Amino acid sequence: MKFKRSLLYSLQIFFISFLCSSQTTDSNLKDIKKISLFSNTNSDSLIYYSLRLIRSKDKCLIFKGMIHKAKAYYQKGEYLIAEKISLDILDKLKKEDTKCHYINKIDAYNRLFWIKKNQYKLEEAFDLLIRRLGIVNKLKDNNLYYFRNKVSIKFNMASIKSDLGFHKEAIIIYKEVYKEYSNTSINLLKSKKQSYFLFQTSVLNSIGNSYYKLVTNNTHYNYLDSASTYFLKAFQIAKKIKPLHKQSEMIYDLRRSRILLKKEDYRASLNVINKHSVIKKELPFRQDLYFLKSVIYEKTNERDSSIYYGMQYINNDRKTSNESKGKVIIYNILAGQYNMANEIDSAYKYSQLAVSELKKHNKSNINASKYNYDYNFKKVKKVNEAILKKERKERKNTILYFSLALLTLSISLYFLLTGRKKIIRQYLLTKNHLEKVLNPIKKEYNINGQLEIKILERINKMEKTKIFLDSKFNLAILAKKLKTNTSYLSKIINKNKGKSYKKYIAELRINHLIENLRIDQKLRKHTIKALAEGIGYTNDSAFTRAFKKYKGITPSEYLKSLK
Repeated sequence: MKFKRSLLYSLQIFFISFLCSSQTTDSNLKDIKKISLFSNTNSDSLIYYSLRLIRSKDKCLIFKGMIHKAKAYYQKGEYLIAEKISLDILDKLKKEDTKCHYINKIDAYNRLFWIKKNQYKLEEAFDLLIRRLGIVNKLKDNNLYYFRNKVSIKFNMASIKSDLGFHKEAIIIYKEVYKEYSNTSINLLKSKKQSYFLFQTSVLNSIGNSYYKLVTNNTHYNYLDSASTYFLKAFQIAKKIKPLHKQSEMIYDLRRSRILLKKEDYRASLNVINKHSVIKKELPFRQDLYFLKSVIYEKTNERDSSIYYGMQYINNDRKTSNESKGKVIIYNILAGQYNMANEIDSAYKYSQLAVSELKKHNKSNINASKYNYDYNFKKVKKVNEAILKKERKERKNTILYFSLALLTLSISLYFLLTGRKKIIRQYLLTKNHLEKVLNPIKKEYNINGQLEIKILERINKMEKTKIFLDSKFNLAILAKKLKTNTSYLSKIINKNKGKSYKKYIAELRINHLIENLRIDQKLRKHTIKALAEGIGYTNDSAFTRAFKKYKGITPSEYLKSLK
């Protein structure tokens, strides 16, 4: 996706310099070469050389500099600035009809198209495509630039279809574009190999994305195989581009990770993106990494990690198209995780944000059910209703407790003025009534004695197998292995082990580690992260918290005590 948005600009630089060669100085040519170099790699450098080009004496190059300045701000996520510059170009070139300025208008419309598309204003985006096509037709040249624009507009129309959910139609158009582009008789096109490969990767990745989006409700997994095939083809062609885009491998791995996530192979999905675990501040794809990690950890019931990466995603100041459509998913994840943690205020806050974000997208004619991971409006609404129900219960309890406190105060005051025995009886009756309302008697699970003994025996055998050291191990897996259900199992552990399932497993893991640390001195030299992973923790922070809660000291402090 990052490649196709900037395709036209990298292809047009030298074409423009040729058109304006009569007034192009050596300094301008150097600036043009630098713009070509930094067009897709460094937005700040692109702004610098664009401003230099704007100071040119050539009117055509001045507007070309403005075009690239708009592109740089677009890449930085500053859509409003990019839009203002593009509209300014169109306004100033309204009456210009030279070939050079036609090209500048086409570029300005193209930038506005991507801005509107990423804001999910699809009607406006489609209208901008039509306006751009109108100017392209005025050129009426059977050359490289004319051909490339016609193909590019067709490509963008397919992307609109894909955004609207017509993925099969989009795939057909994308394949036509790829065939038309690859088989063109315009030799000049193939002479610009870098641009040629760049467009091919864009089309192949778009086909892969459309196949990926066809997978809904865990069906049609063969589409995922098709998506994988096209993503791999795109990556193989991308490696031919010189210099190789420094983040090509990361882009490919992000796509691989999404496919594995869709296949519910969460550990493999995480391993793929953990190759890029060092998330630098300037990294343009850190949003995608935060997003995927939050979703994966939510799927593996690792609440702290899911919340951590979800908050990183929300707090990240870079605005990308993925952030726009991913917010609803992350808000919903945060709402669900806080709800399970019984943090009602936070849960309610994020559930409302999720609903609000969905409404925005519905206004933009984007069906919420088309979002990745099948987070549709009904699911968000369900989480929201659960939170509201819990909030109403909390509010009711608060009112009752407040009433009890007020009643106690009133009785105390009344006690000073009336007979002692009568008031005490009245107080006790009222207090008992309120306590029954606030704390109803819980119904005990009726667990069959023999069945309970059998399950306990299986639990003891499980402890010896060390299966609990697997990071994927959870209550549902244990229940399945013990041939019971999670409710029974949780109740039995609470009753016989005197602790919750989570605490029980944490103590098993930590006791196992402590035993090994006592007998294996080499193990003491391992990092905290390695020790955590060795006993099933994928997050060293969660491991440290669990260890300190159980032993009263951190793992680092414990290791020092052994020395």
